[in-house]
Amino acid sequence: MSTHLPLRVLRRPPGPSTRQCIFFPQPVHSRARRPPTIPTHLYRNISSTPAFQKTKPLMDPSQIRAATKNQKSMAPASAIQEQIDNPDFMPDEHGLLPGTIIRPSWRELPNPFTEPKNRAYYEWRWLKARITDLFSRFVYKFRVRKGKGRPKLSRKSALADAKVAYEEMWKRFADKDEKALQEICLSSIMKPLITHLAARPATQTITWRLLKHHRSPVIVSNRSYKFSQRGFEESAMRQITIRFRTRQLITTYDKPKVVPTSRGKQKYNPLQSLARPANINPVDADVLWTPSGPKPREEVEGDGGPSISRIEKDVDEYVVFQRMMKRGKEEEWKIWGWATPTDLKSIKEEDEFMRKMEEFNLAHPDAV
Repeated sequence: MSTHLPLRVLRRPPGPSTRQCIFFPQPVHSRARRPPTIPTHLYRNISSTPAFQKTKPLMDPSQIRAATKNQKSMAPASAIQEQIDNPDFMPDEHGLLPGTIIRPSWRELPNPFTEPKNRAYYEWRWLKARITDLFSRFVYKFRVRKGKGRPKLSRKSALADAKVAYEEMWKRFADKDEKALQEICLSSIMKPLITHLAARPATQTITWRLLKHHRSPVIVSNRSYKFSQRGFEESAMRQITIRFRTRQLITTYDKPKVVPTSRGKQKYNPLQSLARPANINPVDADVLWTPSGPKPREEVEGDGGPSISRIEKDVDEYVVFQRMMKRGKEEEWKIWGWATPTDLKSIKEEDEFMRKMEEFNLAHPDAV
């Protein structure tokens, strides 16, 4: 069966209505005339800006390639493993171990007659800390090193080593021996010590001497901690807090300054430039005014040499010592810093902090 179309349809020229695909290319009946080509030497520079000139590189390309080749870094996993294998990678600053309770003197504890509940709570927390300390030392001795000699936990040897380190620290601090301090002190205490050493005048000399111990040093806290992180196998740390009750003597020598003058160099004592108050009788010529009050001139100036001041003081302090075990090797005792006695307020603050930490861990199990 065939379909007959009208002649007007067959004779219609091809157009949009006769094409089935709208993307059929349009017939081109005429070509646009291109502009004539002008030779390049006939162009006229309209802009006054000079043409761009290629500059030489700052470095030779061969040097750049060599520097890039030398700066190739290791893969992240390999770099992390190399740091873990390095024994110096393990930091020595971990802060004071949580749960440490430093028992103060009897007078600083809550009164058992006026505050029986607070005293009972403090005694319970102190007994609990003692049991925890005992268990941590058991882990340190029997569960850290495998197939090697067990570390010794003698309190007597620890006290002897701590006393030597304590006296050595103050002597080296008085002598401004920074290298010796770094051998017996950790980074937590080295920063303030270096700050004090830098602030000491160059004309000042200090000597330190331990006169006596009012009481024998006592260990008031003895805790241990085993590291469970990857790369810290057979590693742990110990911290002991010792109470020192001593009498110390500090002698300070201030050398007079030498300042240039028109007559040459002349010694200058800053105490001589202090103005004398009006209420001082001029007859008292042998009295010199100092910031701490009037003092005899002989005591301050002496024979015209360096001024000397001696201070004897009773010191009661709690010093924290730390000992690291890195991959089964025990190091020497070092001084971590000073601590303050644990009172009831600090115990309650730590309990509140631990409670918030447990709530956070329960609410965010993926962050643990």
